[in-house]
Amino acid sequence: MKSRLRAQRSRLAHPDDALRRLARGNRPPIGPSPYDLTRRKSEGRGPYWAVGAFALAVFLVAVLVIPLSADRDVITITGISDRAFITKEQLQKNQVEIRITPVASMRKATLRIDGTPLRVLEQGTYLRWLAPKLQDGEHVLHIESGERSLWRPPASKAIRFTVDSLPPALDIARPPAALSLYDPYVLKGTVEAGATVMIDGRPVTVKAGKFAQEFRFPPIGQVDVVASDQAGNRTVASQSREIAYPVIRGLHVSASAWGTPGLKAAVLQMAAANRINTVELDLKDEDGVVLYDSALAQVAALRSGANIYDLRDAVAELHARGIRVIGRVVVFRDPLLVRDALASSRVEEVVMGADGGAYQSPEGVFANPFSNRVQDYNVAIAREAADAGVDDILFDYVSRPMGPTADMRFARGVASNGPVASNGPVTANGAVADAGALLNEAIDQAMVDFLRKAAKTLTGTPTRLGVSVAGVAARDPKSVGQNVAKMASVVDYVAPILFPSRFRAGAYGIGTPSLNPSTIVERALTQFMEQVSQSGAVLVPWLQDFSVGPFVYGQRELRAQVSAVRSLGIESFLVWDPKASYTASAFPTDAPAMEIADRTAPPADGSPTPTAATVVPGTDAGRATAT
Repeated sequence: MKSRLRAQRSRLAHPDDALRRLARGNRPPIGPSPYDLTRRKSEGRGPYWAVGAFALAVFLVAVLVIPLSADRDVITITGISDRAFITKEQLQKNQVEIRITPVASMRKATLRIDGTPLRVLEQGTYLRWLAPKLQDGEHVLHIESGERSLWRPPASKAIRFTVDSLPPALDIARPPAALSLYDPYVLKGTVEAGATVMIDGRPVTVKAGKFAQEFRFPPIGQVDVVASDQAGNRTVASQSREIAYPVIRGLHVSASAWGTPGLKAAVLQMAAANRINTVELDLKDEDGVVLYDSALAQVAALRSGANIYDLRDAVAELHARGIRVIGRVVVFRDPLLVRDALASSRVEEVVMGADGGAYQSPEGVFANPFSNRVQDYNVAIAREAADAGVDDILFDYVSRPMGPTADMRFARGVASNGPVASNGPVTANGAVADAGALLNEAIDQAMVDFLRKAAKTLTGTPTRLGVSVAGVAARDPKSVGQNVAKMASVVDYVAPILFPSRFRAGAYGIGTPSLNPSTIVERALTQFMEQVSQSGAVLVPWLQDFSVGPFVYGQRELRAQVSAVRSLGIESFLVWDPKASYTASAFPTDAPAMEIADRTAPPADGSPTPTAATVVPGTDAGRATAT
């Protein structure tokens, strides 16, 4: 058994053992043989090479990779971003700055646009490019740092951007030839891909280049459409729609007259006889008094409310008889607001005089048309009346005081508070300009801006908007700050005040206008027709049914005025008598029936109904007059 085990071990032993035994002669070993040394070297070769390769890798990482990652240049660009769209104007204005750290690399950097070297200006720790003149299209800004060595290869960065100086294509579909006052209105159009659209300041969804905005009722005045592309280029378009405005046959009724049974009954009898179909009620008068039962906080703060009549009850009574209701709001002629503003050191709300007090005009003191606070107060009254069911808002005294503007001081560009600004000198485009001319233009625009603000506030309601203008406004708009053509573009109708007694002797070539009511009305109205011809607004002239001085007016004089109006193809008119004692027999008996809006139906497009602005007190009054 043991001999078999020994034989087996002998077979498993190393082949060299037999040789060693022969060489030793079976003597005891006295040290390692050359064969042992050879075997040990062979067996240890693998581990030695692995250790060496690992050590080399560590060395290379320490010497090459770590320095490269730790010291690599960093490039930062501000003023333009990758994939940006930019106009040529923005390209010249933008302050594009390139920063490379370390600064030594920045000073040796190369900058190219589309492969062409870019001129730069060194500003200490950064470079500012000297804006290149580029054509529309895509461009590449490429930057490479200047430090080059075995251990630090140059860093590089590329920015791609597109120059676009063309405004986006915008096309608006033509509206129907004529719309009813209460028909839904849809504005449709197309715009280039990628552009956004705003209609009257509200974003509109664009799908596949098409957009549509539905209005529950036709909007007042022009609708402004603005398309903007990715570079910020804008295309602005306005659409005026023709509205089949109803024929207005109306008369003025003061708050006190409405509360006088005999006068009120006479007015209602005229409506029953088809002599009138419209009644104009004062909401805020020449004294700045709010005459109806207003719940506005501004009215309470000013203590301007008289609460003479219930507006909703008055509207309901008149509507029940098929009578249209116009609410008259006197705007910038406002002694109550002026007195309160001066007492509270809100002088920016007042048209001031050169002497440091409120400017005194022949018609009294005026609120500042540039003040948003003043504007918002009157717009809030209009909106409250619209919510009470009033069919039209008719603004009056949307004007400045009569007199030389050189004697007036306006706080301009003031939303609420601020110092009273001097009117001159004014510079434009680097040159000294005519301060008076620029001020007059600014006043004209302030009136238009106010009317536009009111129109947007009334959007979503069936209430329409009109403005009374002085008879002189067609001939001399700067004298009252009323640019009729511009004002007409943002309202439904213009009501020129054509009282013959208010025109000066010689006006329109007529020696004594009061003795020639037909001629003065015809000539003045013809000029107003020219002023509004491109606006889409209609004319509803004010006529005179009251006597002044030696000039007694009655049936003949009123009929002459009505005849002059109708001879020009205008069927609408309003008649004024401060006492509301009208010459009924002078009115034609063909006043058409009036459609009254349904205010109960929800908006077709689900859009929210605007609410009146909540503002700090301000109030206003005045009777618009012609001169």
